[in-house]
Amino acid sequence: MLSSFKATPVSSARAALVMLLTACLLTVVGCGSTKVINSDKTLVVRDSVYNISNVSVFKSTSEAVMDDADNIDLYGADKKRINALLKEHDSLFVRQTLQLDDLDIVYQAKSIDSWRDYSKLAKKFETANKELRKFLADSKKMQLEL
Repeated sequence: MLSSFKATPVSSARAALVMLLTACLLTVVGCGSTKVINSDKTLVVRDSVYNISNVSVFKSTSEAVMDDADNIDLYGADKKRINALLKEHDSLFVRQTLQLDDLDIVYQAKSIDSWRDYSKLAKKFETANKELRKFLADSKKMQLEL
């Protein structure tokens, strides 16, 4: 004998609530994978922040700033060359810059009196150059502080 099922107001409300919750759950699950990615790369040097997202040319310079308008390029300078310059001048003011497209960022600028002073500057500058090159190549990193 088959009994007839009678829908009561409570069971109809439960069924409607279950279908509504299922529809909401399916809607929310579909939206969960949306991510917003900000690809702006920033470089922090001392207290300044630079946006370097679209840099196409990167190079660095190391030079001795002279009293007259001519600066001396120190790229690849060895101990002999630095000592000769120091013999000619009592001290040298060395400026090292990072050039990113048209932007020149002075990384460090100091007066030196010996090869040892220059050697310390050069090592620190070379390390900064390596870090910056690695940072520019890594698409996941967004900020570098030098």
